[in-house]
Amino acid sequence: MYPTQLQFDHVYRSNVMSSSKGQQRVAWLVSHAPSDAMQILDLGAGRGRIANALKERGHRVVALDFSLVGLQQCDALKVQSSVAQLPFRASTYDLVICSEVLEHLTPELRTATLREMDRVSRRYILITVPNNEDLRVMQVKCNHCQSVFHAHGHLTSFTLPSLADLLPYRPVKLLTSGHCERGWAGPLLVLRHRVLSCYACDTLLMCPTCHSSALQPPQRSFAVKILDNLNHLMAPARGAGWLVVLFDKQA
Repeated sequence: MYPTQLQFDHVYRSNVMSSSKGQQRVAWLVSHAPSDAMQILDLGAGRGRIANALKERGHRVVALDFSLVGLQQCDALKVQSSVAQLPFRASTYDLVICSEVLEHLTPELRTATLREMDRVSRRYILITVPNNEDLRVMQVKCNHCQSVFHAHGHLTSFTLPSLADLLPYRPVKLLTSGHCERGWAGPLLVLRHRVLSCYACDTLLMCPTCHSSALQPPQRSFAVKILDNLNHLMAPARGAGWLVVLFDKQA
């Protein structure tokens, strides 16, 4: 189910500060921005954490997002627009950044967004996504309309090979980063959802179907707690949490 602008506006209106892991991801991404890229476009900029960090380093940055609520907290030059229809001429930017965006898009929107990124980029394209995410783990069930959706609006999971194949250029960087987490054993996760009716929970959620923001966290019954402990013993550790690829169109 495609996440709506209302969902992102709802999140951006919160006063929740970025976590230490989020700050580490921003610093990690910024460290991979080529130093010779002065004109930078940050797609899906949100609150502008990446754009602001790059601006502090002396880059000229344009932050683009479809949520004006998020852009209000951005210090860089702001543009409200869809990532699939960029209001810029071809080869306008030395570097186009697309961080934690592609996993939210349908295949059609993702294809259009990649095409637009390639069009407006003069040389570099930098993309980050979650690493090999099991989309079932963060499924949430709305207690109002009963629809099931991903807590963060993710629709697609990526691996290093699939990330490298997004554009017809040779990656000059293709890396993983972040801590390893315990995954879920598939049968146990199905049992948790379908038999025990206990789904995931996260803060600041809004249902994309009925737009309710009064979602209640699921009750972890004694059976659920036993199942969670069993999974902790059985499930293998997942790999690093994030992927980054840097394409150089001149390579």
